[in-house]
Amino acid sequence: NAEYMGMQVPRFRVMSSFPPVALTGLWVAAYRAQESERPDYNRLCFDPLAAELAGPKGFELVAECSRVNPASTKVPFLPIRTKFIDDGILEYLSKNPDCKQLVILAAGMDTRAFRLPLPRDLTVYELDHKEVFDYKNSKISALRYDPVCRRICLAADLAADPWADQLSQAGFCIHQKTIFLVEGLYMYLPHDAVEKVTGLLSTISAPHSFLLADMQSEAVFKSAQLKPMLDFVTSINARWKSGYDDPAKMFAAHGWDATVSQSSEIGFKYGRWPISPYPLRSTAPVGYDEKQWGPWASVNPRSWLIAASRRSSEATLQLPQSRSKL
Repeated sequence: NAEYMGMQVPRFRVMSSFPPVALTGLWVAAYRAQESERPDYNRLCFDPLAAELAGPKGFELVAECSRVNPASTKVPFLPIRTKFIDDGILEYLSKNPDCKQLVILAAGMDTRAFRLPLPRDLTVYELDHKEVFDYKNSKISALRYDPVCRRICLAADLAADPWADQLSQAGFCIHQKTIFLVEGLYMYLPHDAVEKVTGLLSTISAPHSFLLADMQSEAVFKSAQLKPMLDFVTSINARWKSGYDDPAKMFAAHGWDATVSQSSEIGFKYGRWPISPYPLRSTAPVGYDEKQWGPWASVNPRSWLIAASRRSSEATLQLPQSRSKL
């Protein structure tokens, strides 16, 4: 056994059937566990389940990521993303008390149904592989935690199963406002799959539904500084496959009005970004020497945090069988 936060964490051997990309859920849980150890006045989230869910494998991944990408120890990208989404959920629910549905795609080790002060009459739909839920739910049951609201787990392969139909069969109502979380998913999908999942979400979203997501820019794939990180995620079979330089444009094409922020901007607002973020610009500043420093795009990678509202004039509520797969 390993000890973390005073807890005995049993060693977990990842079963051969555990989806490789799902390992990133253990990794993210480990970051939440580390963040939970910080003083309450300076932490971005608190998750009493995170250490158990991460297990030794999750902390091993954090250690290896820190080795290949030392910047990850200075800038808390994942806790910043966690707080951004936590705050977005709670703010939306406070302004839209009639919203009774929260859908989490590729839920992984997400614990918001247990750790956030959600309304008791909210239903949280989590979608992920069966093996992920088998592991996750057994760990949570052992800790004797109950969700604060109704929680429904739907075993689904987002790339193969008709998951929108599964949602409907589980009681999801396309005519009700819904919060959709697409956290830590888009970068693992090729561009055509990103477009398909966003388009499908549009078809099942009532007017003024809310979507929270994260993306990265195309420059990430051209950055020499980030190459060790790209190699690392590829080594655990979780290769990043897509980036967007203008996420708002992509979401607008599917009927969403998106506000796009840089992770650095949000992190600086939280007091957890080490330097003031430099302004977003698509062209190199005057005096930038491409011969000396390389193309501007290759040294200007961005991490995006996105909050989007479904436009009422374009909502097309339907569950087409042919489009319920990625």
